[in-house]
Amino acid sequence: MAPIHTKFQPRNKWSSDEDVLIFKLRGCQMSWRDISKQVRRSLNSCRSRYRNLRHINPERWSAYRKVELAVLYERWKLQDI
Repeated sequence: MAPIHTKFQPRNKWSSDEDVLIFKLRGCQMSWRDISKQVRRSLNSCRSRYRNLRHINPERWSAYRKVELAVLYERWKLQDI
């Protein structure tokens, strides 16, 4: 039986860059369909990731994680969509 090919290849872990990108694109009112094309993940995967990250309590983040987020935010903020 031949393997099934889809647009999106299965991946396990989300990168910090992908996390920042979905927040940036969603903040620009981009549709989940368009976000999924940019991130190259399924629409449901993008939406679920966004919802899960929104519920994380930033007060429980380590100092390193907060700095990492700030650096990624600055990097993406300067790029055009």
